[in-house]
Amino acid sequence: MSQVPQLPGGQHLRAMLALAWFDGSRLARRPVVVAALLVLCPLAYLANADPAWRFAVLYEADQWLQPLGLLLGGVVLIVSNLAVTRAHRDGATALLGVLNLPSSWRVGAHLVALLPLTAVAGLLVAGHIAVLAALDGSVGRPSVFELATGPAVVLLSGAAGVLLGRIVRGAFVAPLLTVVFVAYTIISLAMAPTSGPKPNWFVPVIGRAGGDPQFGLPPLPSDLMARPAGWHVLYLLGLTGLVATSALLLARCRRGTAVVAAAASLLVIGVAGAAQAGAPGRSDDATLIAVTQQPGVHQKCERIAPVTYCAFAGYEPWVKQWDIVARAVLRRTPAAVAKQPLAVRQRLDAYGYSRPADPTPGAVSAPLPLERWRAEDQAAGIPNAITASTRWGDGWSEASLAGRLAYELITRSGPGAQADECGARGVLVGWLAGQATPQTRAGLHRIAEFSGGRIYFAEANFPTGIGLSDRVTALVWQLLDQPVEQIAARVRASWAELTAPETTIERAAQLLGVPAPPATAPRLLPDGTPDTTGECA
Repeated sequence: MSQVPQLPGGQHLRAMLALAWFDGSRLARRPVVVAALLVLCPLAYLANADPAWRFAVLYEADQWLQPLGLLLGGVVLIVSNLAVTRAHRDGATALLGVLNLPSSWRVGAHLVALLPLTAVAGLLVAGHIAVLAALDGSVGRPSVFELATGPAVVLLSGAAGVLLGRIVRGAFVAPLLTVVFVAYTIISLAMAPTSGPKPNWFVPVIGRAGGDPQFGLPPLPSDLMARPAGWHVLYLLGLTGLVATSALLLARCRRGTAVVAAAASLLVIGVAGAAQAGAPGRSDDATLIAVTQQPGVHQKCERIAPVTYCAFAGYEPWVKQWDIVARAVLRRTPAAVAKQPLAVRQRLDAYGYSRPADPTPGAVSAPLPLERWRAEDQAAGIPNAITASTRWGDGWSEASLAGRLAYELITRSGPGAQADECGARGVLVGWLAGQATPQTRAGLHRIAEFSGGRIYFAEANFPTGIGLSDRVTALVWQLLDQPVEQIAARVRASWAELTAPETTIERAAQLLGVPAPPATAPRLLPDGTPDTTGECA
């Protein structure tokens, strides 16, 4: 069998790049790729319509973008496989033997052709994070490595499609493999624990565990994050190198060069894989517990009379948002009350500290470090600072902060307050919180929907909060439907009686000029017993 004439030196590379340019532009014009981009671009920016994204935590948002890279990667795997098997499907495999460009260089062209789509994925991620970063309420800095994970997955998926095309000629295998691969990763992310064991870093993308503040864990301050994102990107690039080298070996490239490249890729995979497997996945427990007990060490405080606000580093832009809510609560109270000093301090619950990481029936949560909190606040000159979360903009967080501010004005109980209010004080707390801003009112509705109709002002993600009974909640909704200034005038005039512990809901309704809601029978639990949660004896 005669050898195919070889191109003179340097022309192999030029021919390969020309083929890569042709193939890359062809891949970008594939209907399935265009359709995927038309779907993924709106998905990436749809979140910006959610008010919560106005206050995005950028070093958390960069993690939520990774699944988009996984979905685009599945499409790239299919189209790269179709490109490699095109000659076979068209019955033109024999014609390739008369070309001057060896098969290994053609495979190299297919691999290089993946770079434009990888760049598109990078632009999609960069554009989305840039939009979020431009918003006034965004905090923190995104991680370059977290942002690079999605494009790295696209490149790895495309290389896998090329390798698969060298092993199996059937066009049905790539879509089947893509569905299985994407489904496995999505299921792994969906089943990821919100606390306790660290995530499996050997799947392509690692979204942050947790979700809405009532279900998942709020973000940690950036200096407490311990995600091995850099090692993970290096691990993905090592896998890409190994997959690409395997495809070139099957195409009969120079064996010595390919073996060296494969060995280097395996070394990268081993080192990066071991490093990411040994990483804690979050800060060590001792550090998290220390920050839970004494958050002020990591914070800066700012006074906007009469309230002092203490925020973790990077969260300072939220102080003005907290102050809007605080002032909206204070302006409906008597002048003497509104002038009394208050304090708000961000706090976080160390994962597995205030609550067991894997709770079992009968497990008892670790007590809140209230004495340490009070001692730290006293030393800082801000006694009884109430707790703010590391989330904002979802309505839930605004309503909870407003409710706890109102409760602090009435009781001066400080952090860690746990109570079920069934009288006038509960009515006052609910109305002050709901009337503060449109966001707090929307947050009250969201809280009530989640908690079966009652209102519960949670303290960040700690297991403490102020609950309002069914009747109190019903009266709060009535009051929120009345003219605000009218109710505010009655509140100021009757403040002393409304804040007295013995004042009943009937008396509160009389003072505020609305009918008291009728008493209702308690709801029944599935086992038939009365549900007395949040009700007073």
